[in-house]
Amino acid sequence: MALTSNTNIRHTYQQTGDIHESVLDLVVDTAPMAVPLLAMVGRGPNPLSTRFEWVLDYAGPYPTSVTGLVRGEGDDANPAVTAKRTRLFNDTHIWGRSWSVSHTAEVVDAIGIDSEFDYQAAKHARLVVRDMNYLAINSVAEVDSGTPNDGVGTNNRMMGGLKHMQRAIGQSAGIAENFVTNHGTYVGADGDAVRTQDFNDWEAYVESTDTALTSAYLNGAMKECWSRGGMGSGVIQVLANGTLKQKISTLYAPESGSSGIHRRDFGSQASTEVVLPVDVIVTDFGEMHVHLDQSVGAEDVFGFDPEFFNINVLRDFELIELAKTGPSQHGMIEAEMTCSLLAPNTSWQLELKSAS
Repeated sequence: MALTSNTNIRHTYQQTGDIHESVLDLVVDTAPMAVPLLAMVGRGPNPLSTRFEWVLDYAGPYPTSVTGLVRGEGDDANPAVTAKRTRLFNDTHIWGRSWSVSHTAEVVDAIGIDSEFDYQAAKHARLVVRDMNYLAINSVAEVDSGTPNDGVGTNNRMMGGLKHMQRAIGQSAGIAENFVTNHGTYVGADGDAVRTQDFNDWEAYVESTDTALTSAYLNGAMKECWSRGGMGSGVIQVLANGTLKQKISTLYAPESGSSGIHRRDFGSQASTEVVLPVDVIVTDFGEMHVHLDQSVGAEDVFGFDPEFFNINVLRDFELIELAKTGPSQHGMIEAEMTCSLLAPNTSWQLELKSAS
């Protein structure tokens, strides 16, 4: 006969304190770690000091008339004054991360970890690479005017990232900044900061607007880049955050407003897959290959040619085990690098005050 009134069955709810738990012996780090910019750019020459320099020349724009292109029979040569070349530079930037682990934390049997110190070293190594991706885009040039450990971060030497270099050696009517001063930010000792006559022809194209992103701004940037001779490879790599990347897709293949047009990926067999992203755009002036990058600000879109934007390493990533000061173990990872926009006219920047 069944005991229908038995409510005193011993079960796991009563034994929460004495049951061996089944825990996956693994730690899952869910932080975003993609570094799209670093994945595209090359490693240029190593600086020999804390300043990396390169020389730019500009032979002039494409002719627009026959003036100066006609010679008379027997005419003597009349040499013109040769142009002065411009030397640009970028300073190196030191950054890193540090951690400390107690002796106890090192020896306890932690889930998914053989050595807490080694785990922290590996984690911080990934983070400093992610930091480099952010700095290569967003860092603002700063002159080294402080002393070590003075506690004033703005006095530490900083490189200019892609955004600041484009802005400082770029000009647009929509940007209320001093042209000569900004250009001078990256002009070397033998450079000429006042080449106002021809500078507009080889600079980075920069446009700032209070309106939302439109295809006209993107197409206009490509046209300006082409007109300044910056489309050597015919392809510009474009970086945008999630909101503006999505906006670009809807601009070139609307989800609404065009009778609900969507693109479908038809292979050898019929497919019901709807492909919403627009990653490659072929314009009259070259191709745009559009990429997501979480280091890009909510109001920015950058275009550049990786052939002419390099990472320059003075001191590569270094894991340093610091001196002991007690029953704990200290470590840090540090690197010193800069970046170089070798040909500014191969890049452009759009700054939208409205991200929608």
